[in-house]
Amino acid sequence: MIIWIILITIIVVGVAIYLLTRKKNTTIATTTMTPTTTIATTTMTPTTTIATTTMTPTTTMTPTTMMPPTTMMPTTTMTPTTMTPTTMTPTTMTPTTTMTPIDPPNINRIYWAGNCRVGGDTSKCKDLGWGTGSSAWNKYYQFSCVKDKNESRKSEIFGPVSLNKLNYPKIRIANEGVNPCGDNDVRVYGGKDKNNLTLLKVKNVKKLKTDKYTYFKKGDKFLDF
Repeated sequence: MIIWIILITIIVVGVAIYLLTRKKNTTIATTTMTPTTTIATTTMTPTTTIATTTMTPTTTMTPTTMMPPTTMMPTTTMTPTTMTPTTMTPTTMTPTTTMTPIDPPNINRIYWAGNCRVGGDTSKCKDLGWGTGSSAWNKYYQFSCVKDKNESRKSEIFGPVSLNKLNYPKIRIANEGVNPCGDNDVRVYGGKDKNNLTLLKVKNVKKLKTDKYTYFKKGDKFLDF
């Protein structure tokens, strides 16, 4: 566009110079001519400037899904275990001893002063008696036979043994001079509760007249104290 303006300007200036030069060399006639100036008409072509738009490509970002961090498990170093061989000690088996059953005591009735009279027979009352006390004795008794820690089944329960408020009775469990367990020892259980009788440590009547006693094991009568 600038080039066109320059060319047009050169042409206009050239035409003007030409006209001025011609005027000086022409003889002016008597008739006064009004000089006519022809103005060259310049057609201006509007120039449209097209703005250039630079298109920046749009990048679509795809969101990235972040995975949660992975927890790394620590590596465990296994220490090898040394196995110690076990020495098996042979077990000596103790032979089972078979206990020979023992017969229960041969006791059908017991006697004490106050119930020893059987009809008109008073032989069972020999050497029986009581000690002094302040309340009724009222005890029950039960018996068994024992040999080498082997005990027989128990007898029936007898009692209650009592006489007024007397205590410490001498009780007969067999005929005079007879041991109800034969060659075995006699075990005596007693108590005021017939359902809860306990083992008693009673005395054997050795010399009744002098009241000297040993602990009861064999015999036909005992002293409960």
